[in-house]
Amino acid sequence: MIHFILQLLAGTAMVLGTLGALRQANLKRLLASGMVVHAGYVLGGASLSAGGTATAGWQIPVFYLLAAVLMHAGVFTASFVVCKASGREGLSALAGLYYRAPLAAAALLILIVSLCGLPLSAGWIGKWMLLTGAAQSGDYTLVVMMLISTFLAYFYYFGLIRHMFMRTFDGREEIRINIMPHSAIWICALMTLAGGIFPSPVINLLERLFP
Repeated sequence: MIHFILQLLAGTAMVLGTLGALRQANLKRLLASGMVVHAGYVLGGASLSAGGTATAGWQIPVFYLLAAVLMHAGVFTASFVVCKASGREGLSALAGLYYRAPLAAAALLILIVSLCGLPLSAGWIGKWMLLTGAAQSGDYTLVVMMLISTFLAYFYYFGLIRHMFMRTFDGREEIRINIMPHSAIWICALMTLAGGIFPSPVINLLERLFP
């Protein structure tokens, strides 16, 4: 029963979050919709663990939860700073960010790559573990939902990257970011990258904590 409820919640979060992000023109709301989708992934992993399958342990959803917290902490910090500096809330706030704040843009690129679940990122490792765990458990419904939502996520996340590297940015001046938020964004980005390149220490620790 718990397995079914978690699956239902996971599917609902993925569908509603994806639909909300695809039609969203406000940067912060788009990222919030994406966060709902990632919450669905965590719930999907929890459903496998709650189902008592031999192939899925609690370390899978916990790893993805940790990765999601890092990714969204970084992107929300960046979006808050950029929106405040540009005076805009729409996606145009990111226009030409690479040329206006290159270091922040580089960190944000790492975080978006991880949100997409691309290789060399914690998001990739976490999503791969969720997909393989679901496939080995025979839960193909979860596999299909995750694959579809991931494919659709490329449209709105790559849209952010496209805005960041646009050369036409209305002649707006360089964005100056204070050391504290800049450090926070980069810490999240580097930890996300480290989790994708060297995931074993974290996974081994979680396996000991959640056998």
